[in-house]
Amino acid sequence: MRTGTGPDELLLAGESPVGRSPDHGLESRALLGLAAAIARSPNALPHCLIEAALAVAGADCAGLVRRDPRSTDLVMAARVGPLAPADGLPEGCRGLCERALQSGTPQMLGTPLGKVWLLAVPTGLEPQSPSALWVKGSPPGSPFDAEHARLLGSLCRLAASTQQALSSVSPSASAPEAVNHHAYALEAAGMIGWEWDLQKDEIRRSAGLERLIGPGRELGSRDEFLSLVHPEDRPGVQEALQAALEGGGAYFAEFRLNRGDGGEAIWVADQGRVEFGPDGRPA
Repeated sequence: MRTGTGPDELLLAGESPVGRSPDHGLESRALLGLAAAIARSPNALPHCLIEAALAVAGADCAGLVRRDPRSTDLVMAARVGPLAPADGLPEGCRGLCERALQSGTPQMLGTPLGKVWLLAVPTGLEPQSPSALWVKGSPPGSPFDAEHARLLGSLCRLAASTQQALSSVSPSASAPEAVNHHAYALEAAGMIGWEWDLQKDEIRRSAGLERLIGPGRELGSRDEFLSLVHPEDRPGVQEALQAALEGGGAYFAEFRLNRGDGGEAIWVADQGRVEFGPDGRPA
C-alpha cells in the first residue's frame, strides 16, 4: 500500500522498494554485538540499541522517541548522529514515529528521488511509555526497505527482552552472580556464552545449550564441538579458530550445526575472542 504525502512517499513495512532475502548472518552478528554492548553497559541500553541500529541500517543518524505519559506528546529520549532541528528530530520523523506507534508496525518514508529515507520501528521497550526507534539515511545504493525494518525489529525485541530481564534484578542484589548482566543479555537473545580453557581443553558454557544442539548432547571439548559442525563447514571453522589462536585474537565463523535429532541442520553464527597471557601465548 502506498500513500502519497506531497513531495514524499510513505511506504508501509509490507511493501519493500527493494526486494531482498533475509540476511540471517548480518542479523546474528548484529544481535551478538548488541548483546555484548548491553552486557558492558546495561544502564545505557537505549544508546546501545541506537548504535546497533545505525550500524545495521548504514544510517546517518538514529534515535529513540518516547510518548510522554503526561502530555501524550512524542519526546526525544536519545539520539546519535548529526544535529537536527531544535526538537532533535529530522523533518517528517515525528509523524512517521507516530504512525509506527499507532499501527504497531514499521513505517518508511522517502523522497521519490531516494535522496533521504526514514524508517521508524516500535521498540516495545516500555509498555507504559511506548517508544519508537528511527533511522535516517541517504544511502548511495539501495534505500531502506522491508529487510531493514525486519533487522531493526530483531534488535528492538532483543533490547526489550533484555530490559525486562534486567528489571527483575533486585536493586539491593550485591552478589556478582545475582547481577550477571552478560548472562541476561545472552538469555534474552537466545544465545549461548562459552569459555574454552585451552590448557585443559574444557568448554564451559551458559544455560540454554539444549535449545541449540538438542537434548542429551555435550559440548565439553574442542573435538566435541567440531563433531557437531557440518563436515563441509568444519575446515573453515578450524581455520578461523587457528587464526585466532595464532595471534589474531578475534574469532568469527558461520556454519551449519548438526542437532542430532534427525532434523535439518541449523545455521549458527559463532563469535569469540582469545585472551593472551603476558608471554604473548593464548591463555
